[in-house]
Amino acid sequence: MQKSPEENRRANFAMPSVKFLFIDDSLSVHKYIGLLIKIKKLPIIPTFESCPQKALDRLANLPINEFPDVIVTDIEMPVMNGFEFIESYKKLFSGNRSKTLLFVSSSLIETEILRQLKRDSQIMGIIPKPFSVKSIQRQILPFLKAA
Repeated sequence: MQKSPEENRRANFAMPSVKFLFIDDSLSVHKYIGLLIKIKKLPIIPTFESCPQKALDRLANLPINEFPDVIVTDIEMPVMNGFEFIESYKKLFSGNRSKTLLFVSSSLIETEILRQLKRDSQIMGIIPKPFSVKSIQRQILPFLKAA
């Protein structure tokens, strides 16, 4: 018997809640992601930050057991972009915190973004905008299930 799309979605998310940190300078993206998580009943505990430097400051003050499992950062932001955030993150955090999965997000998938992804082995992938359940399932969940 074939499973319904809802049963397939629940099977893909049959894991404990996952702590996410979303870094995006657009508050509408924060609201959209929060709504998507709530409506689809995804086992994601989201935290949102609109400034990469504030995200680094927040992370610096977190105990290891509260550290996010996944960080998704927008690429195009003022002052510090997503790639600059990841470079700062890698310099500041190591050890257990280095197990956090890093992803970037963007509305545009340009050649230079793809080159940067190939150069940085710690960036697990790119999440296209607008965010969707399918993009989270396809890009992030395989890494979490393997862990």
